[in-house]
Amino acid sequence: MTMRQVFGFLQSNAAIEAGMDASRRDQAVLTKVLKVLPQPLRAHCQRVVIKPDKVVLYTNSAVWATPLRFLAPEIVRAVGTLKPDIQSCQVRVRPQADNERETHREPRRRRLSSHAAGHLIAAAQSMTDPGLAAAFHRLAASAEIQPPPTADRVLENEPRSPEGSQPTGTGGR
Repeated sequence: MTMRQVFGFLQSNAAIEAGMDASRRDQAVLTKVLKVLPQPLRAHCQRVVIKPDKVVLYTNSAVWATPLRFLAPEIVRAVGTLKPDIQSCQVRVRPQADNERETHREPRRRRLSSHAAGHLIAAAQSMTDPGLAAAFHRLAASAEIQPPPTADRVLENEPRSPEGSQPTGTGGR
């Protein structure tokens, strides 16, 4: 099906034709509004809808809504050349959906805390299923920081007294 056939089909339905006409009018008004706005604001005006006595301007952030509201009198004057019955300009914020955003960020990979990794290791040590215990160890190994030492590891790694019988830490007196 060619574009001409699609366009002809869409024009054959009165409701669709009316919607297309309204969309064309709104697009013409948006073009007029964009010419009035300073460059930084233009990129943030998404859509214009004409109501009986006002123009509704949609922006993607509240940060841009305030300067647009200050320019409302100029916007009304510009739109008034096309639609003389327009008396006011309303600015609405419509944040972009994730799939509409221009920049796509990779999803942030969540990392395990060292505290959670310690719990996984402790749970793995008490398991009877070696496959599940190995899975817990692999998951714990993906933690950001090595898990906190367990009591057994503290005693293993603590320096010993010259006699070699007791650790020199707080426990050895």
